[in-house]
Amino acid sequence: MSLHVQLSEQAQASLKAQKRKSTISSILASILVVAVIFLIMGLFLLPNIVKETPTIVTYTALSTDESEVQEKKVSRQIQKQPAAPATAISKVITSNTLSAVSIPVPDVDFSSPSADFGDAQDFGTGWGDAVGFGSGGTGGFGSKSANSGGLPGFIYDLKQTNNGKPRGYNPGLFLGVAATLIKEKFGGSILNNYYQAPNSLYLTRLAIPKTSATEGPKFFNAEKEIEPRGWIAHYQGTVKVPETGTYRFSGGGDDWLHVMIDGEIAFNFHYSNGMRNLSDYKPTGRPGQGRAATVYMGKPLNYGEWVNLRAGQNIKLDIAVGEQPGGSVGFFLQIEKKGVNYKIKNGHPILPLFTTVAFSDDEIKELQDQSKAFELDFDNTLVFPIVR
Repeated sequence: MSLHVQLSEQAQASLKAQKRKSTISSILASILVVAVIFLIMGLFLLPNIVKETPTIVTYTALSTDESEVQEKKVSRQIQKQPAAPATAISKVITSNTLSAVSIPVPDVDFSSPSADFGDAQDFGTGWGDAVGFGSGGTGGFGSKSANSGGLPGFIYDLKQTNNGKPRGYNPGLFLGVAATLIKEKFGGSILNNYYQAPNSLYLTRLAIPKTSATEGPKFFNAEKEIEPRGWIAHYQGTVKVPETGTYRFSGGGDDWLHVMIDGEIAFNFHYSNGMRNLSDYKPTGRPGQGRAATVYMGKPLNYGEWVNLRAGQNIKLDIAVGEQPGGSVGFFLQIEKKGVNYKIKNGHPILPLFTTVAFSDDEIKELQDQSKAFELDFDNTLVFPIVR
C-alpha cells in the first residue's frame, strides 16, 4: 500500500507564482548584464571611433624680391616666329664632352609657308577642326585609350630639358634632332634629353587636317607646358601585315613626317626646304610639280620606297611628326599596294589611309564629308593590326 502526497490547490498556485517571478527576474538580470557589457565596451571603443582632428596651423613666409618666382607664360600666337637677330643673346647649354653623333645644322629656308592648302586636289581649309576630327576617338593625334588598337606615342618638347627646365632653341636644333633620330633609327637616346609630356596617345591612323600647331600639345593634354613650336611626337609599335605584296607609303605633312619599317626609312616628307638635308634618303616615285599633281599645303606629295612584305609578318613601325617654327600643322599618311586597280584622277592614284583598325561606317562618312576635293579610297583599305 503506497501513500501519495498531493499539494493543495493553494500550494500549487503559490509555487507557480514563485516560478513566474524567478523567470522574470532571470530575464531582467540577463538584459542588465548585456547592457553593462555594451556599456563597458563603449567606454573602451568610443575614444577610438570619435577622434578630434587637431587644427593644423601653417605659416607662409613673405617672398622677397630676390626669390620671387616668375610664372612661365605660354605663347598662344600661331604666326611663324622670325629668327633672332645675330646680336641677340641666347641661353645655350654647352657640353665639355664630345658627342658620338654629329648633328648637322643645314641651311634653312625660312620663307613663310602658304597659309592655304594649295590648289588641285588639296584637303582645303574646310576639312573640319582637328579637335573634333574623328568622333570615334581615333582621329587627330591619337586616342587616349590603350584599347583603341593604335601605336603608342609621346610628345617631346625641344625647348625644355628632360626635367622641364627651359633651354635654348632655334629651328636648327629641330633639324639636328630629327637628323639624329633618323641616323639612330629611332633606337637611340636623343629624345631622352628633352621634356616628355606624361600622357601617351595611341595612333590608329594619321589624317590631321590643317589646324593650329597648338593642337599637337593639346591632344596630349600638354598645352600648358609645351608651346606650339619645336615639338616632335613619336609613335612606335609592331603591326602585322594583312596580305603578301609590295607596298609603299605616301602622304605629306607640315612640318615633318617620317616612317621607318624595321629601322629602315620607308617614307619621309619635309615641308621646309632646309629639311631636305636630314638624311641621304631620296624618295622615288615623287609626282610631278605641275598643278595636276596631288598636293598638300602647296607641296606635291611624297611617295616612299617599295617594300616587299608577306602576310602574317610582324614589322616594327616608327612614325614621327613634328612642328619646327610654329603656326599651322597637318599630316596624313596613305599606303599603296602594287597591282591594285586604284581609281586614277589627274594622273595619280586615289589611295587608302594607313590604319591599324577597321573604319566604321560613321568614320568613313565623316572622312568622305570632310576630305572634300581630296579623295580617299575606302574600298581597298587594308588593316595592319597592332601586335601586343
